[in-house]
Amino acid sequence: MANCSSIPKRILQIAIPVPLNRLFDYWPPQNIDVETIRPGVRVLVPFGKSAKIGIVMATAATGDSSVDIKRLKPAESILDIEPLLSALDMQLLQWASRYYHHPIGEVMATAFPTALRQGKAAQLRLENCYSLTAQGREIAVEQLKRSPKQQSLLSFFRSRTNPIAERELAEYKPALKALLEKGLVQKQQETAITDVSPVLQPALVANSEQQQAIAAVVADLGRFSV
Repeated sequence: MANCSSIPKRILQIAIPVPLNRLFDYWPPQNIDVETIRPGVRVLVPFGKSAKIGIVMATAATGDSSVDIKRLKPAESILDIEPLLSALDMQLLQWASRYYHHPIGEVMATAFPTALRQGKAAQLRLENCYSLTAQGREIAVEQLKRSPKQQSLLSFFRSRTNPIAERELAEYKPALKALLEKGLVQKQQETAITDVSPVLQPALVANSEQQQAIAAVVADLGRFSV
């Protein structure tokens, strides 16, 4: 910022994942109009002797900075074109920070997976999915009685409201190809969703002492004592 005419009129207020419950003021990156930077985007900033990934929370007038503007540093780069967090997301995270008395930068960071916290590109992985066409929804299943696999697959599609990922149809490949050729099913791409089904663990077995304690507690249920 060599002279007064080159000093931006607004600064960025950034949440940085450090154990300090405050926002940090920065100049926008050089040659980037601050008006194009929206809250919810990630930004790379110099911090101490290193660099950190922060979240733009707001922009403010230069005069509103809590730091002498001569000490402000420019952010190094804006990492996202569009905000990764909506206004509602940010309000919720700010509420959580206040409610739990936890540093805002660390709370904001928890909203992102590790890769995004490390500054990697926010790219959604797409996968092939399949859904019924209008013809596939209307045709009588009985018309496929000579092809049990196709009939079964058609019924499977009708039992689902959302497109079915290709990985779920591995055992139906020939039948799927046939339904595609008949115009009963269509192919499309959807955002890949990680399987987050819980892993069930066998129930723990109480030993004799624990069983006696459990029995005593159960026997006392419903009683009221002071």
